[in-house]
Amino acid sequence: MGSLRNYSILIFITILIIGCSSSPSSYSKEVPITYKEIRVETPNCPSSECKFRYENSDRNDYVNPPGKVLFPRSNSTLFAICYERSGGVQERVVVPPNTTTLKHPLDCMQPSKEEEVVLEDLEEKKELEPIEETDALDDQSISEYDQDLLDQLLELFEQGLISVTTYEKEKDIILNNQN
Repeated sequence: MGSLRNYSILIFITILIIGCSSSPSSYSKEVPITYKEIRVETPNCPSSECKFRYENSDRNDYVNPPGKVLFPRSNSTLFAICYERSGGVQERVVVPPNTTTLKHPLDCMQPSKEEEVVLEDLEEKKELEPIEETDALDDQSISEYDQDLLDQLLELFEQGLISVTTYEKEKDIILNNQN
């Protein structure tokens, strides 16, 4: 008789646990996600890119100013890090709540003290050799697509948007991918 009573208590506890762990579908309402749009401008750095990130988040949203960025709203602190695409100056700011237009204070027109020293060092070294056109690539036949990529890469370099190192690295990647 004692084992029947123990068995009944065990069944009752199991039913109680199962009943408490499930909830009706009316209790699980989804909270709609709302988005925030911010227009970003970097008037003192036309060759910049900005990255937005909420504190304690792994998500990054990017924009090339002037432009707009759209991301989910959050109560966390929002940071905007804008930087020169060529890898120079960068600056981080906190974006105030309810901001719709951010004029980031990044200034890449004036070189920093560190950049001035680097520029002086470069002037003392030998001048960079001019980059050859990619049309004559040592008996390599490349696809039209790869040639377009190389032409775009050269254009970025000539506009000063990428460094010689980046140019050479990306060129090698394009040429090695065709093999």
